[in-house]
Amino acid sequence: MEQPLLSPEKRESERWSSYEHVGRAGSVIPTASLTGAEVSVDEIRSAAAFPRLDEVEIRELLIDHVGHRCCWGSRPARTWTIHAVEDCNVYVGTLETFVEERETITETEPYLAGDVDGRDKGPQLGVWELDLRSEFPVLFTPHKESRTIVPHSEVVEKCSGQEPGFYKANQMSQCSACYGRGLIAHKDGSDTMRTILARKVSATSGAASVPDEVFHRAKGVQLCNTQAYQCAPAFFADSYFLNKFSSEVIAERSPVPPTARVICERHTISVVPVTRVTMTRQRHSFSFYIIGTSREVYLKDSYPSRFCWGLCPCLDWLQL
Repeated sequence: MEQPLLSPEKRESERWSSYEHVGRAGSVIPTASLTGAEVSVDEIRSAAAFPRLDEVEIRELLIDHVGHRCCWGSRPARTWTIHAVEDCNVYVGTLETFVEERETITETEPYLAGDVDGRDKGPQLGVWELDLRSEFPVLFTPHKESRTIVPHSEVVEKCSGQEPGFYKANQMSQCSACYGRGLIAHKDGSDTMRTILARKVSATSGAASVPDEVFHRAKGVQLCNTQAYQCAPAFFADSYFLNKFSSEVIAERSPVPPTARVICERHTISVVPVTRVTMTRQRHSFSFYIIGTSREVYLKDSYPSRFCWGLCPCLDWLQL
């Protein structure tokens, strides 16, 4: 997780007080941004000023990384010259849209006699009138589904187009599906709550060869974290670049299905420290990256001392 730039005291008052605004048709969700505090230029610069790694730390990180590869040798990491160390920090923006989608599903099963909870017992509620608040997950849960029977929706139906009972052409036999009693049908309200994610990365040319997914997984420092019914671009005093980047992230908002409604959005911008290191020996060289506050090494194909020739699964477990 990202380390917050805002202090815990500031952030404590920014949390949603409850989930009580969500549930029934016509419910109201607060639309005000929950940021509450403007991030100054000095705070942004301070957040982006990560401690510079020395040569010993760089070699230790690379040697440890190489040591997890069964077919890589450590000699280049230990002996090659560190030719260049370049800071190329990356900005990561996300917009999470938490939505709820409901639909009605008809289920049937053999009718085994007994009471039928039909329209004569009371009005049948619409799918958005069902009170499903006890099933609601935490905001921005990736995906959760639940189902409940719609009250007063049961009805006894014919089976396979025939009258309930015993019927077969030219002879009498018991229906194997309903045993002569017909089928009882009821409606289920299906509720799906999920997070639709839009993401964007702003990287300099020095980090352009690293896949965006690596930066999304990396740990960084949050510069903003706002929640609202519909998030607007963040505002950074005297930072045209961050204001523009935030607007671009918001513009990537994913479409919401017509059968769904928006519950809440969350917009974050983080800075991820990235150090590009180039090592040389005579006329040969290779580069690797140290990414995030946890200092993860990213080195895909350029390491010179590899013996597997890409034929063994030594990289698969790292999902790089």
